[in-house]
Amino acid sequence: MTIILAKLFGLYFIALGIAGIFNPKRIGKLYQLMMQNDALLYLGGIIALFIGAFVVSVHNIWIASWPVIISIIGWISLIKGFGLVSCSGFAKSLSFMYEKSASFYRGIGLILLLIGLFLTYHGFEF
Repeated sequence: MTIILAKLFGLYFIALGIAGIFNPKRIGKLYQLMMQNDALLYLGGIIALFIGAFVVSVHNIWIASWPVIISIIGWISLIKGFGLVSCSGFAKSLSFMYEKSASFYRGIGLILLLIGLFLTYHGFEF
């Protein structure tokens, strides 16, 4: 399961990273729209909650090696999803992503790209 999740999250983070690097203004506009629309926040929370619950239930591995990254991603997703679904003010804790410069979104994109490359490397290594 570790390899499958590494491939899945690796490719996902690569796509998000590239989007953040090459289209930062669009990412900023999406965050603005989400922060203004409770239905989108709730839907995002349900999706994050589902993904986090799945990962935590099948991959709650805490070892001093790279697979722990997948467990951390799962727990972050679970907590974020639970917060967005159950606490109306939780979205304000994510407001640090709101109305930032293009270089901020490029920086986040670079971090996501590096995490994605790392996970993809381990997922597809033979």
